[in-house]
Amino acid sequence: MKKPIISAALAVFLATSFAVFGEDNNPDSILRDIGLSDAWRLSLTVFAEFGDNRDSVPDHYSADVEERYRYKKEDDIKYGIQPTLSYSGRLSDAHSYKLGYSPIYHYWTNPRVGKDRSEFSHLAFAEFKWTPDSRNQFRLRDNFKYILNDRWTLDDDAVDRTPVTDKKHVEHEQEHYDNTVHAGWKHQLSSRVNFDLDAFWNIIRYNDDEIAENSDEDKIGGTLRINRATSAQFQYGIFFRFLSWDDQDTVWTSQDGRYVTEKVERGIQTYTIGLGTTYRWDERLSFNASYGWEWVDYESDSIDDRDFPGDINLSATYALALRTRGTLGFRYYVSEAWIYPYASQNLFSFYATLQHAFTHRLSGTVRAEYKVGEYDLKYVPEQAKNETFIKKHDGEKNDLYLELALNYRYSQAFNVNVAYGYDDVDSDISNSYHENTVRVRATYYF
Repeated sequence: MKKPIISAALAVFLATSFAVFGEDNNPDSILRDIGLSDAWRLSLTVFAEFGDNRDSVPDHYSADVEERYRYKKEDDIKYGIQPTLSYSGRLSDAHSYKLGYSPIYHYWTNPRVGKDRSEFSHLAFAEFKWTPDSRNQFRLRDNFKYILNDRWTLDDDAVDRTPVTDKKHVEHEQEHYDNTVHAGWKHQLSSRVNFDLDAFWNIIRYNDDEIAENSDEDKIGGTLRINRATSAQFQYGIFFRFLSWDDQDTVWTSQDGRYVTEKVERGIQTYTIGLGTTYRWDERLSFNASYGWEWVDYESDSIDDRDFPGDINLSATYALALRTRGTLGFRYYVSEAWIYPYASQNLFSFYATLQHAFTHRLSGTVRAEYKVGEYDLKYVPEQAKNETFIKKHDGEKNDLYLELALNYRYSQAFNVNVAYGYDDVDSDISNSYHENTVRVRATYYF
């Protein structure tokens, strides 16, 4: 019954939106009426996402099993609304800035047991740019998000926070803030050579002291890229990347027939150096490739440090016609196991994308990705290997994802995006399942 209801609701919403926000509507008129125009920008985004397998339940579960364990496929609809107010200005010809604030509200019609039905958060950002001359640009950006979810417990089920395997997934519902600062410098060394330096610092802090002990996080990193163009068709470069993650967990281990808790250090530092190149064959065809070598230092004494080819990318993009473009690509990379209790993953990704502009207003994208994840307990702290939940995380997970998306820009002020996704997972470390999702997103700029 839910699918007809959401279809009807979306139809009413779209019809109302087209009627109210017509093409002839001036996007600055409403702001001008209240004394805000030019540098001020106000927008409103509403979205909905429908999924038919909320808990990733395997397809082979029978009705008897579902009734016995009360574990079956569940539909869920996630609604959201996000107004955004921003202001752009200049301190001088060389200095510019942008400030913004956005409250975000999410609501689930059928949340999982132990999860809140709604979530309310605040997002604020500030961005500054300094361009002293034609060869240099400095940038600084801060994103601050504060989640007030525990103040919006509207369902009795949320009182009983049933523990689940993924500790982070539960605790991120608690009240906390997440702040990321980015700083960058782009410099033109010559007409053919440039470099771009970007650094960031991310901190996550929880209000609850018990949760904070295991879930507060600090991450710092940066990337330096130096590129040289030998011609209009060919350029190459070198990149250096650094990442440091500070984290710890409490795990349950078995000692003398009883379970006890033990602290496990999960911090890592990674260093990567690599080469990249772009070659433009002609006006239609171009190639991109990169290769990186990575060194990893683990804070846990039970894991040996290692080095390996950690980031390989190959892709080709071809313009089939004036309005159609396709991309084929492959990527190999390693995802370190800083999210408890999962093991380190070697990930192989094969992907294809096709984009087409039907008109100047309507465009579509088809995307397909097949990802193979190889999980290896060799790079999990020794203390955690004894825990029940982590023992199964040593194997392979294959994931096929297909997506079809349409974007319609009704006017300069209003656009709508509709997407359908299909996910098919075959895994020996978790559930094998498939899921269908439908997403609708609409944004109006006042």
